Amino acid sequence: MRILFQGDSITDAHRDRTDPRRLSGYTQMIADSLGEEHEYFNYGISGDTTAQLLDRIGAELQATMPDIVTVLIGINDVWRRFDSNYFIPAEQTQQNAEEIFCTVRRICPNAKLIVAEPYLLPAPDKLHWRGTLAYNIQAIREAALKYADAFIPLDSLMTLARKSTPWQLLAADGVHPDEAGQRVIAEAFEKEIKKYL
Repeated sequence: MRILFQGDSITDAHRDRTDPRRLSGYTQMIADSLGEEHEYFNYGISGDTTAQLLDRIGAELQATMPDIVTVLIGINDVWRRFDSNYFIPAEQTQQNAEEIFCTVRRICPNAKLIVAEPYLLPAPDKLHWRGTLAYNIQAIREAALKYADAFIPLDSLMTLARKSTPWQLLAADGVHPDEAGQRVIAEAFEKEIKKYL
């Protein structure tokens, strides 16, 4: 099976971008668990919004022709409002997400599409993001429920993980996962991926 991981910095995880087969973070955890009999590709790019992923995903699908596609995107649609004063309406996020998922369906009609919603942990400097993020989570969720084979409520899973692990150990800045946070993401995606192997 050929498995393509798509997303932003959470998927990128400081990977070696000269070789999409070089994994890092949760994508490496998944590959370590599932084994070498599968092919893995990581095309996550740090900082990407849904619009930027939409611009590039077609070429990357054609380059890999995967059997399974995972997508974790959306937090930067919120972040740009607060670091660049660039507001991306949730309606635009949803439209971009739907076009991303439709592109997967068009280029790889037999591929299984697994989508996770963005999440935010309660870092004090980002608490004011929560209202905006709630709309974006709903936007990604609605798009995924239309087009994806599986949807992962990752914001809820991260909240649940806080019952046993302090949020600072999951993602010290509230967004970028540390090892414990990467493990939550890896286990969530792996559970869904295994259904299609």
